[in-house]
Amino acid sequence: MSKKLTELIALAEMQRRQQGTGIKNRSAFLALRNDIKEAMLDGWALKQIYRTLHTQQKITCSYQTFVNYANELILKSKQAPNATKILNQCTKQETPEQKANFNDTETRIKKPPELPGFIFNPIAKKEDLI
Repeated sequence: MSKKLTELIALAEMQRRQQGTGIKNRSAFLALRNDIKEAMLDGWALKQIYRTLHTQQKITCSYQTFVNYANELILKSKQAPNATKILNQCTKQETPEQKANFNDTETRIKKPPELPGFIFNPIAKKEDLI
């Protein structure tokens, strides 16, 4: 026997509400991001931060989700300013004088001496065979 329409609507609504937990977890993490970042800078481990926030029921997600959010929203945001700084330096127009200075510094860099390596010789020398 098939379910009534009201039962189907109720099931669909329950599933829709459960799918929204990811958004709630992310927004809860974003609300606490500055506090989490400060605790990380103070030397606290992510596991300890998570355990404290989870026992206080400020975070309801799993530990793995918490770590993923920390990596994505805190650690990668630290790397982004460096990447944009490098990108800006690469896209700037250089004057001929700056290019000349770059070429001068390039010639000043010394290459490390090459280490002697093994060279295979398929033809053996008679004095080596003794």
